[in-house]
Amino acid sequence: MSQSQSSFLETWGVLIIVSLATFVLVLDIPIVTIAIAAIVADLNTTVQGVQAAVALYAMVIAACTIAGGKLGHVFGMRRLCILGLVCYILGTLVATLTPNLEILAVGWSLLKGVGTALMLAMLLALLTRYSANQRLTLALGAIGGVQAAGVAIGLIWGGFLATQFSWRLAFASEILMGLPIFILVGLLPPSERRRGETFDGLGMVLVATGLAFTLFGVILASHYGWVWAKQPFLVGELEVAPFGLSIVPFLIGLGLVSFLILGLWQHQQAQLGKTPLVPTVLLRHRPFLAGLTAMGLLHLIMAGILLTTPVFLQGALGLSPLASGRVLLPWAIGVLVLTLSAPSLAQWVNPKYGMMFGLVMMISGLAMLYQALTPAIQGNDLLAGLLVVGSGVGLVLAQMPPAIHRQTPPEAAEAAVSLSHTVQHVGTALGTAIVGSVLITILLAGIVTGVGQKEIFDSQTQQVTIAGLQEAVQALSPDQTTAFVSRFSPDEQARLTQMVKRTWVQAEQGTLIALMALTLLCLLAVFGL
Repeated sequence: MSQSQSSFLETWGVLIIVSLATFVLVLDIPIVTIAIAAIVADLNTTVQGVQAAVALYAMVIAACTIAGGKLGHVFGMRRLCILGLVCYILGTLVATLTPNLEILAVGWSLLKGVGTALMLAMLLALLTRYSANQRLTLALGAIGGVQAAGVAIGLIWGGFLATQFSWRLAFASEILMGLPIFILVGLLPPSERRRGETFDGLGMVLVATGLAFTLFGVILASHYGWVWAKQPFLVGELEVAPFGLSIVPFLIGLGLVSFLILGLWQHQQAQLGKTPLVPTVLLRHRPFLAGLTAMGLLHLIMAGILLTTPVFLQGALGLSPLASGRVLLPWAIGVLVLTLSAPSLAQWVNPKYGMMFGLVMMISGLAMLYQALTPAIQGNDLLAGLLVVGSGVGLVLAQMPPAIHRQTPPEAAEAAVSLSHTVQHVGTALGTAIVGSVLITILLAGIVTGVGQKEIFDSQTQQVTIAGLQEAVQALSPDQTTAFVSRFSPDEQARLTQMVKRTWVQAEQGTLIALMALTLLCLLAVFGL
């Protein structure tokens, strides 16, 4: 490498490459969530199925990102970055052509998730290596702005293509965006492998196992119940519902056990002088852990908003993906503008207080959305609340990475950046699983309660009606709901239609209450910085 190339990389080259790659990689989840109704209809699945695919995608990225940096030291960073890009493009191609949800999960959630994680891990490691301490703080803030821009553009771009053409074209466009990264990756230095560096394979397995059990336990809660079994879990012909309990607490318990074993294993690795997945110096640094907790909760909240708002807009109000994207545009603009402008506030205001003010804004905006929810609601009624929430998110998002980095011991900077991005994706996976399950659980339970209150139906008619309406709302299809209730008398049709609308509103209100509670937890975590 020439001296001029090295100088370029040491100043802005790596940041430019990382920013462009991050922009492309961050488009995925906004595209899928804004096109969720179209995907559900095209693949003949349910909202829970797409929810599971999104959560799995984020979980795979989280599990692989934490280990990606270590793999780069063992096998070479540029080599793994190219491998990740190949997986990314192949996974996107499979997702574009998928005939069903299962293939989407294999191509998008697994293959593309691994590719995304490898690319992110390698690029972030190089960014850390080529950036001095102060420059790294600025770079992390810039990447936050790029992520916000990717979310905003992903909502509109995905909504436009899903409405006017097909959601598959949104994935196909990502292939074209990914190809130029091949050229950019060629500018990266062929980093040397670190002699004596080992990879903690068991630690990686424990991370993946813990995340998988926990996430799918939460996702299955809306179907099988959080504690008591709504219906038995079937393994072949064997029904699993010990003592009448749902499978959910057992799955979550297995996840927690996996994390406990992981902690013990990491401690043993450190005691033996081996390299653990996460340096123990980070785990002993309380302000850093507080920052990571706040970051995870923030991305959990963002993922919950990105999933449940399009679900409500399309399932309850019958909006198209493009119209849903327009409703969410104030949220995205608020995130983008505040993320780009808020870093300058750090010159006059402590980032900790800036984040606290942003979280208070988020709570205020969520309360505005709650007040706007009535059975007669229109999409435009949510614009003001979404703008306030998005502005609060942007303010927090701009201040958080630099604030966390300032709490990082210099010798663990690379591991800290990798861990922080892992936590972001863990938050995204949990937000998709938890907040999505809250919405769906309240929605399905509300239909059972609403139909049960209609004393004009006999027991058999009630069961058929409940099953039909639950199938329609899980398909995010107001037309399917209308077609189903058309078999009843005009008076019964009106009652059932109003009941479904009221249930959608109650489910979204319950979701907003959950999001406000999570925002309060995030505020408490920020106090620890």
